[in-house]
Amino acid sequence: MKVALIASAVFFSFCATIYNLTLSTAPVEAVEYWEPAVEVTYDKPAQVYIAIGRGHCSGVHIGDGYFLTAAHCVRAGPVLTIDQSVVKVLWTNEISDIALLKLDEVISRAPAPLRCSKVEIGEEVYSISSPKDFRDFHSWGRVAGKRVVWRGNIVVPLNIAAGPGSSGAPVFDINGNVVGLIVSGPQPFGNVSNMAPAARICELMGRSAEFTDD
Repeated sequence: MKVALIASAVFFSFCATIYNLTLSTAPVEAVEYWEPAVEVTYDKPAQVYIAIGRGHCSGVHIGDGYFLTAAHCVRAGPVLTIDQSVVKVLWTNEISDIALLKLDEVISRAPAPLRCSKVEIGEEVYSISSPKDFRDFHSWGRVAGKRVVWRGNIVVPLNIAAGPGSSGAPVFDINGNVVGLIVSGPQPFGNVSNMAPAARICELMGRSAEFTDD
């Protein structure tokens, strides 16, 4: 019996060596992040120019070929292109003026993280958009008020410059997180534009349940 046990132990040790197994009683650590076999290099920023017929809008890449823009941009034309590639419209939400797009190609654009928590009045923010003939137009400002319903859309007012072509542009906090999308502006009463809050976007995408009516 003893000889049989020794033989079994030797055989198992031999198999472990052949298959490069490590015998250990230590717990296996979970992999926190999946990493592709080939390192991805991002050579373009997250914000994008979206061509729509003779016009254009702005948008932002949030990862894995998914882009966000304003829903009214989707209504402006049947074909939308990013980097000369046609994108699919996955869904739109008219109340929040948000659209989710998908590009089924290898994406070299850096993804921008969505911040699902609410913004505070007075919080510093900035936007990068493509108004008129400008590209990567940077505009800085602050959150100007609480969330309101304006022309049927749920928005947060900002004292940030925006113009035709800025619709769908990302609004970032000081840490580079997306806190909303420009959906309208400027207003007749001053340099005020409106954004669809990222807290609402997260709710629509099933990422958060923090959005409430308070």
